[in-house]
Amino acid sequence: MTVCACLALVMEVVLPYRKSKLVAYFSLAGIALAAVSLVVQYLSGTGVPIDGFYGMIRLDGFAFVFQGIFLVGAALAIAISTRYLDIEGEQHGEYYALVLFATVGMMFLACGFDLITLYISLELMALTFYVLVASPNARSAQTKRR
Repeated sequence: MTVCACLALVMEVVLPYRKSKLVAYFSLAGIALAAVSLVVQYLSGTGVPIDGFYGMIRLDGFAFVFQGIFLVGAALAIAISTRYLDIEGEQHGEYYALVLFATVGMMFLACGFDLITLYISLELMALTFYVLVASPNARSAQTKRR
C-alpha cells in the first residue's frame, strides 16, 4: 500500500486535472490488492502467530481482523469521497495518498508488537490525519456550511 500511495502522488503530477479521478480508482485497486494479500496470508496460516522483523511485528488473528476493518474503512472513505470531491471541484491525488498512508499506519498499529513499532505507526497515522484535517477540502466544506 505504501508503493500505491507513492504512485498515487506521482500520478497526480503526471495526469491532467480532468483525469485525476483515475488516482481514486488506482487507490481502490491498491486497497483491493492489499485485501487479497491479507486473505491469502490468513488462509495460508496454521493458526500460529507469525513474527517478523525480529519480533517487532506479530501477525495473529487480532491483527488480521483489524487490518481487514482498516482496509474496508479506507475503501469506503475513498469510494464515498470520490463523488463528493468531484462535485466540490477539489479532486486532488494527494488526498488519496494521505488516506493510503494513514491506512498503512493503522495496519502497522494493529500488528505491532514492539513499543517503537507502535509509536512509529501511531505517528504515521496521526500526521497524515493532521494533514487531512487541514487540507483545503476540509476547509472548503466547513466554510460552505456557515
